[in-house]
Amino acid sequence: MLSQFEYITVLTSFVVAVGVSQLLSGWGRLYLNRNTARPYPLQIMASVLLLVALLQSIWGYWGFRNVTWDFGRFIVVLTPLLPLVGAAYLVIPPASGTVSDSTSPRDHYFAVHRVIFSLLAMWVALGSVAELVLVEPTPHLGHAVRLIGVIVLLGLGLTARPAFHWAGLAVLATLQLLFVRIVTPALD
Repeated sequence: MLSQFEYITVLTSFVVAVGVSQLLSGWGRLYLNRNTARPYPLQIMASVLLLVALLQSIWGYWGFRNVTWDFGRFIVVLTPLLPLVGAAYLVIPPASGTVSDSTSPRDHYFAVHRVIFSLLAMWVALGSVAELVLVEPTPHLGHAVRLIGVIVLLGLGLTARPAFHWAGLAVLATLQLLFVRIVTPALD
């Protein structure tokens, strides 16, 4: 028999699996179409960070293992995953026939970057809300990391300059690793 936490984890894992599936199939499409449209490195970097975010999100839910669950708390824990999965869907062009075949991966990335980075800022903010609602609020360095992350994400949504995107994605990767190191729980 599943515990409440195991049940919630299974349900949220399905949502994360949709996002991971979108990224993996997108990478496959990029590889298969590499002769006609060269993959765009910023797009690849952003999608790798999205994969890590999806995996870290489900791993981080271990911190909610002692929550007494009801439908409202389930919605609170599920909500941050939805913008994250949306960004995973958007970051790589869909299969041929749904977007102009002349759209390059670079053009696609900059056509959707505002939405992607807005969704990721929502993911961070909603993750903070979930933590505040579900566990005893305690001040930690992760709050500062999240705030800096939201600022960087919103900044990336406002610019289409590749140099800023490289710098911003490098900062986000560093923040993501720092957050995992200082906040994401170990399985004990």
